[in-house]
Amino acid sequence: AGLEPAIIVENLAFYPTLDRQTVLVQYDVVGLGADAERRRVAAIIEMRGDQIASFTQLNAMQENLQVVKKAADELR
Repeated sequence: AGLEPAIIVENLAFYPTLDRQTVLVQYDVVGLGADAERRRVAAIIEMRGDQIASFTQLNAMQENLQVVKKAADELR
């Protein structure tokens, strides 16, 4: 089995939701070596106690980031 290429996670931001066990996150993933690309990731993390119960990466990034920003603005 091959190893996944090394990556760096930067610009990590957490956004709370009305459900205390669920957070929205966004971050940049930067590949290392020959695949040194940067991509923006948004995801929903559902917790069970101090463990991650599920991690769902969102697609259609620009639309989802707008939804995340709007939700965060409404919580402020």
